[in-house]
This record gives sequence, C-alpha cells and structure tokens, in this order.
Amino acid sequence: MISRILLVASGSAVMSTIAAAQAPAPIDHPSYRLAQAIEAQGCSLTEEATNLVLFEAGIQPGEFPPMAIMLVEEGRLVYSGEGTLTLVNWGTCTGDLPIADSDDAEVHSE
Repeated sequence: MISRILLVASGSAVMSTIAAAQAPAPIDHPSYRLAQAIEAQGCSLTEEATNLVLFEAGIQPGEFPPMAIMLVEEGRLVYSGEGTLTLVNWGTCTGDLPIADSDDAEVHSE
C-alpha cells in the first residue's frame, strides 16, 4: 500500500507550455492505466486519493512507482505542491505548469 508520494526536483526547472487542446494519450504506453486514472480525477492525484485511484484503476501498489517514474521522466507528471501530482501533456490534461528537468527529478514512495 502506498501511503506517501513525493516528487523532489532539484536543480533548474525547464518551463514548458502545452499549447494543444488535447495531447496524445497512447493506449500502448506502459503507464496508460495510471495516466487515464489521473486524467479522470481532473488531471491531479492527491496523496490522500492515491490508494483509491489505484484500486479503481486496477493498479497494484507495486506497479505504481515505475509507472509514475516513467511519466515524470517524460515530463507528463509533475509535482504541483501540497502532496499533489499533476498530469500534463496527456489527453485533456494540457495545463501550463513548469516541468522539472527529468534528469533532476525523483519519485519516492513508502
């Protein structure tokens, strides 16, 4: 069971603006189920809602970290403060948020 999610970004952040009305959401992407579940939650995943969202999406707790890391490394999942991860550049999630340089970002879970 995942009780805590924290994305720590150090170093410089790369600012990115997503201009498209809808971004690609490839169904063959290894993190597709997670991204779709976050999109269904309004493009954000709070620490408090993580277990319920994973359960509803049929994602086992051990599957979450590698899925999240992949999305972070691609610049599709960013830490937006207050224990919240925000999906960007995926489907209807096209928010204008700073995207951490993937070389400087880490996902930690307990």
